[in-house]
Amino acid sequence: MSRGPVESYWLHPLDVVKAVVAGEGQDFDRVARVLQVPRGTGTAVSVGCGIGFEAFLLMARGYKTIALDANWSTVHVAQYLWPGPTYVWKDVTEWSPEGRPQVVLCSQALEHFDDMDAALAQMASWAAGAYYIEMPIGMDKNPFHRHHILTVADGQALVDRHFAGAEVLRSSETEATWLCTGPILEADDE
Repeated sequence: MSRGPVESYWLHPLDVVKAVVAGEGQDFDRVARVLQVPRGTGTAVSVGCGIGFEAFLLMARGYKTIALDANWSTVHVAQYLWPGPTYVWKDVTEWSPEGRPQVVLCSQALEHFDDMDAALAQMASWAAGAYYIEMPIGMDKNPFHRHHILTVADGQALVDRHFAGAEVLRSSETEATWLCTGPILEADDE
């Protein structure tokens, strides 16, 4: 059975996991990106978790994982597919974790938010130990994307507005990942 663009978009993580379990295929980029996050025992937050793939991998790395998404249906699918993380059905701009997370992962989600700056500002307010922020680069035809970051420099400017020490971990013509070591502190926060 052939998949349309919507099915392919949502089911791709399942294909990756099947390939990993079976020990076949070369599509391990999504797995490898999350595995750049070091093992830990603190709290990790997966922002815009979608169907929960990265949240489950964070949990497998040892973190108490909170997976956050504003879409009710994806949260419920995630709970079914990847039990273990704590799933929260809430917009990132309306939620904050209890305490300071060790890691925040926002993988391929910013482009879906109404206001990318508001989402990044909210994440920065959590003062996590490290942030991994990944977004697509360039114009794509994904009907679910509300925003397009045309270049890595545009993405860097967006991230730099909210985080100190934002470093590009990897980039290509189609996506980039930043490691941010902390939020920008206002003068009265220091």
